[in-house]
Amino acid sequence: MSKKMLSSIITSVIISVMISVNVFAASDTLKQTQDNKAKLQVKVQNLNTQISSVISKIDENKKQMNAIAENMKNTQDKLNRIQKETEESRRLFNKRARAMYMSGTDGYIGVLFGSSDIGDFLSRVDTISKIMKFDNGVINKLKNDQQAISNQKQKLVAENNRLQTLRLNSQNTLAKLSSDVKEQKQLLANASAKEKELIAADMRAKEAAKAKADAIAQTSAKKTVASKVLVASNSSSSRNSGNSISVSRGTSTPSVEASTITVQATAYTGGGYTASGRQAAEGVIAVDPTVIPLGSRVYVDGYGYAVAADTGGAIQGNIIDLYFSSQSACENWGRRTVTVHILK
Repeated sequence: MSKKMLSSIITSVIISVMISVNVFAASDTLKQTQDNKAKLQVKVQNLNTQISSVISKIDENKKQMNAIAENMKNTQDKLNRIQKETEESRRLFNKRARAMYMSGTDGYIGVLFGSSDIGDFLSRVDTISKIMKFDNGVINKLKNDQQAISNQKQKLVAENNRLQTLRLNSQNTLAKLSSDVKEQKQLLANASAKEKELIAADMRAKEAAKAKADAIAQTSAKKTVASKVLVASNSSSSRNSGNSISVSRGTSTPSVEASTITVQATAYTGGGYTASGRQAAEGVIAVDPTVIPLGSRVYVDGYGYAVAADTGGAIQGNIIDLYFSSQSACENWGRRTVTVHILK
């Protein structure tokens, strides 16, 4: 074997080893990227599960706050009624006292001294005792009722304050989770884009390695034949004989955010508090915070400008709930497919 042929073989082996090392390195990077992508998908799924749990808690909190608001209204009505009855009892008591004064009697003592005989005296003592007992009983009952209702109102206020704190904590948790899931989705989109690039690069590297190996093999074979027959030949054509294969790399990357989305829109009414703590009114819509962040200003085709300020257990994915001031308006709206413009 000539030195020239031996040198060619050694060169071919070195080039093949270098190409293989590059291909293996690219494959290892691709595997790491795919493993990272799988972990990110699990994180996003877990965050979405946590968001669903927090939304359920906010919905329950909202129901309790609305119930307490109704109870506080009823309790205040009771207090007003008791106060009115107390004032009426005092008015009747004062009226009797004035009547006795106008008739010339000096209160209950005058009534007693005006007795005609011992029987009349005892009868008047019994009557006065019953009147005083009745007056004291009525007034004491009204005072006790007033105190009990006042205590109940204080408990409702304390419970409402507790729920307000819980609502704020839930809103902060929801905002944090929404921010985290947005960040993880961006990382996931980046990982998907990198995965596509690495797959395309891996395919190109393998095709290039195959083409290079084929070219080297053909060149070595021609050199061997040339050395045996001692005929000069041009081997440049063999070095260019490898078929070039073009691999298409996807250029479209899934959009993480969009200024316009298409959703199913339903309608609701009934007043009360929203998940963000504001009073429900027209211009408020309920959303899935993983699709439209709470607090976003939007424009809904067929409805107008609105604020994403509420949530709901059934509002998941591309579904929104529009607030209307009456049941008839809700029925007229029904369920529609609309376009939502998320304002920047």
